Amino acid sequence: ARMLIMDEPTSALSPAECQRLFRIIGQLADSGVAIVYISHRIDEVMHLAGRVTVFRDGRHVLTRPMAELDENAIISAMVGRDLLASSQDERDPGGRIVLSVSDLSLSKPDRQGWRQVIGGVSFDLAAGEILGIGGLLGSGRTEIMEAIFGSSDGRAGGEIRLDGQPVDIRSPRDARRLGIALVTEDRKTQGLHLQASISDNVALPLVGALARFGIRSLAGEQGLARQAVKALGIRCRDIDQPAGTLSGGN
Repeated sequence: ARMLIMDEPTSALSPAECQRLFRIIGQLADSGVAIVYISHRIDEVMHLAGRVTVFRDGRHVLTRPMAELDENAIISAMVGRDLLASSQDERDPGGRIVLSVSDLSLSKPDRQGWRQVIGGVSFDLAAGEILGIGGLLGSGRTEIMEAIFGSSDGRAGGEIRLDGQPVDIRSPRDARRLGIALVTEDRKTQGLHLQASISDNVALPLVGALARFGIRSLAGEQGLARQAVKALGIRCRDIDQPAGTLSGGN
C-alpha cells in the first residue's frame, strides 16, 4: 500500500505489542508508505508523527510539524484553551496527609512464574495536592494505581495508609468504600460495560447507595444518568443507548 490509515490501533494492545507496532510503523514509513495515525494518546503522536493535525468538535484547528510543538501546545489545541496559563500556581499543600504509600510493590504472573513490575514505591499525598505520575509504556505507572485501587490480578506488597490509618485494599469494592475512585486509562475494557446502557454504566458503582430496602431505584439511576449526560456533554440518543455505540470522543 502507498498509504495506510490507522485509527486508534493501540486501544486493545499491551505495552509490548504497542512497541512492536511502533517498530513496524517506522519500517513502513522508512519504505515510503504514507501513514495517517489517528489517536488521542498524545505520547504516541509525539513519538511517531512528523506532522500533527488536531480536530476539535469536527473542525480543523491545527496542522504543524511535530518539531514546532510540545505536549502543552497539542493539548491546548485539543481542548481550546492554554492549560498552563489557566492553571494555578504550584501548590504548597501544607495540609494533612490523606494517602501515604510505603514500599509498594506488585508482581504479576508470566511464563517463568512471578515477575515484579513495580517495587519500592513510596509517596505521601496531601489534601488539595495534585501528584503527577509519568513514564513510558511498560514503566509501571498504571500498575501503581492498580495496586492502590485493588484492581490488579497480581500480588501487591507494602503499606497503604488513609488519614494515617493502615488499610487493606483487596478489591475495587474495598477502595470505593474507603472513598477512593479510579479513572482508568483503558475505558473500553476496564472503564465501561460496553453492552450496557449509559444509565446502567453511570449507576453501577452507586447501585447500593441509590437502592431503597434492597430494591433498585430506576428513577434515581435515570436521574443520575441524565445529570451525567448534561454535565459531561455526552452526545447520545438517550440514556438507554448502549455505551459501546458512543463515539470515541464520549
